[in-house]
Amino acid sequence: MRNWIVDLMTRLRRKGRAILPIAAGGILLSLLLLLVGWTLQQWLPESFQQGMALLAQTDFATHRDQFKTFMLSLGPVPELSFLLLQLLQVLLAPIPGQMTGLFGGFLFGFWPGLLLTSVGIALGSWIAMVLSRRIGTPLVQRLVPATVLQQFDTLLGNSRVMDFFMIFLLPALPDDAICFMAGLTRLPMAQLVLASLIGRLPGLAVLTFAGSQFDSDPVLTQQVFTLAMITALVLWLYDDKIAQLVRRNR
Repeated sequence: MRNWIVDLMTRLRRKGRAILPIAAGGILLSLLLLLVGWTLQQWLPESFQQGMALLAQTDFATHRDQFKTFMLSLGPVPELSFLLLQLLQVLLAPIPGQMTGLFGGFLFGFWPGLLLTSVGIALGSWIAMVLSRRIGTPLVQRLVPATVLQQFDTLLGNSRVMDFFMIFLLPALPDDAICFMAGLTRLPMAQLVLASLIGRLPGLAVLTFAGSQFDSDPVLTQQVFTLAMITALVLWLYDDKIAQLVRRNR
């Protein structure tokens, strides 16, 4: 028992050291994105601004019918409007991704909602990484002092795709801002997009399921959410053991 506890604490420290710099940078960057998002929001169509205002209420039970009416008013194909909204929520910080996931399940059901949410987030993540790599890197090189930039390059240079995957897997971290950080690395873009999608998938599935089952079985929703969070934590802590097990079975 004691050896297990020592091993667990060792893993927590090691994992924390691996993701802490990326997570801290993501938090700082999310504040900047929040400012940019609020500035750009006024240029969006008025209809989308109204939808964003509903999402900002963060009260799913009270505003879900209003949001459904809003989505149906956008055009004959609400799925496309929702897909665009999911894409924008990656790029614009004021749009809460948790609420859009819930509404996806409520509006379209579990499987269609999860598909639309996943596609929108994958496209938004790819755009964020491309913008960061093509525009953000030259901008950082011009604005950041050389000594600080060297430390930053060393930090990101030591990052692996698996580190980003584990960050996307864990809840309550600034996923969208970390997409922009991932674009500043030299890691393959396709692998980063895939890591962001697969890492977020358990959380997206839980949110979509919660939205689709909100009125029928709230206890089951809580149980699924708890199970998903425990699974994500175990995967994060014991990814090396799991990888060894997979290779051994192969």
